[in-house]
Amino acid sequence: QRIESKGFIPAWVANMKIKHSLSTPGELHACFDRNELIDEENHDALIRIMQNPVDEDYDGGSDDSIETVKTKFSVVGELAELESTSQHVTVKGGFIEGDPLGVGFGEVVVDCSIEECAANQFMSYGRGALKKFYGRGGGIIREFKHYSTQRLRNWSVYHSAPGFLPREFLWEVEWRRTNPNTIAMAFAPIIAGDVPIKKEYVRAESWAFVEFSRILNADGLQQTKMTYKMQVNLNGHIPISVINSQLISRMMFLEDARIKFDKSALIDLSSRAAIIGK
Repeated sequence: QRIESKGFIPAWVANMKIKHSLSTPGELHACFDRNELIDEENHDALIRIMQNPVDEDYDGGSDDSIETVKTKFSVVGELAELESTSQHVTVKGGFIEGDPLGVGFGEVVVDCSIEECAANQFMSYGRGALKKFYGRGGGIIREFKHYSTQRLRNWSVYHSAPGFLPREFLWEVEWRRTNPNTIAMAFAPIIAGDVPIKKEYVRAESWAFVEFSRILNADGLQQTKMTYKMQVNLNGHIPISVINSQLISRMMFLEDARIKFDKSALIDLSSRAAIIGK
């Protein structure tokens, strides 16, 4: 857009108004925004796939991210209780023998089905998730390559602490229904020729293994026990002691998941109705 104000208005005054004159695209976007609806449709579609999964052929990806990450965390030593900042989230920490990087363990009960919970975790490509990622204090770049409905590649670049270069992560993310009442998901670091290491970032690594286990309730309420194991290596010059000190804060995203699906009011209402019925 180019504006010529004419008359005796100084050019610098007209230039000051350029930013405000460009608000129209943003207003149009807000007017026709369907992000929530599109995310809901995609979320529901993924839930249906998770309820009746089929083995899919795909191009690319590793052999088995889930088994690789599960095996990695199977040798974690004794876990110690850590002081959680949420009364609903259990947090523990431990180590793999010979590795100074800590392993974080988190657990929370979420008021939804295993499919809802797992789909919410897998859909980091959703519009709402991307809006949150790029929000204040968030990330710099996030791109995806979808191999199938069960596996994708996630390239994400995050701001780092002042004085440190941004950290980039390249994961393969895979989910699998292991039995009627459990869905497993893994985040495994990979190397990809089409995502070369850039000098303006530091390539970091993290591993995560998530299990969504169905809680069977007599009253029919669907709940999920979500357990999360994670290890992070930020590489570069960030001390390992600093990385390990962040174990608790990294697990607090579990509280966000709990809040998103919280049905405490409905549960309380059902409990009161049951008591009155007696």
